[in-house]
Amino acid sequence: MSNLLENLGIRRKLYGAFAGITLLLGLVAAGSIYTLMRVDDGIRETILATDDVSATAESLKLELMSMSNAMRGSLIDPSNAAERAEKKRMDTLFDQSIAVLRRQTQQYPALAARLTRLADFDDQTLNPLEDRVLELINTDRTAALAFYEQSYYPTRQQ
Repeated sequence: MSNLLENLGIRRKLYGAFAGITLLLGLVAAGSIYTLMRVDDGIRETILATDDVSATAESLKLELMSMSNAMRGSLIDPSNAAERAEKKRMDTLFDQSIAVLRRQTQQYPALAARLTRLADFDDQTLNPLEDRVLELINTDRTAALAFYEQSYYPTRQQ
């Protein structure tokens, strides 16, 4: 082997070294490109997941506002059954959005805990107050308005 290297001229030795270095640099470049493509795919997936969570969270906000609007609509016109139906529909959509967000945020325990607190607050605090307002609307509209202003609305602002 050493005899073969001795027989090669300096020019051929340099060409061989340059070819080896070029090949090595090509492999490093290909590996870098592959790594960057994988990182780019990961970033793209993260952005898409974040967009999905943001869209569902916006739906959640809209559902909360729509529930509140339906409550106010019922106070304005107690005979309007459409407002009560809308309130129930928004309650159902809210619960569905919470379920979707829980699936979307499984890998983020802090977000999942906040969702649980929000769902519990709606179920254990807001819903009973809303039910009480709707109940009072049937019997005493003035009492319903007072309860809404003194109990429901301040609690909902939390």
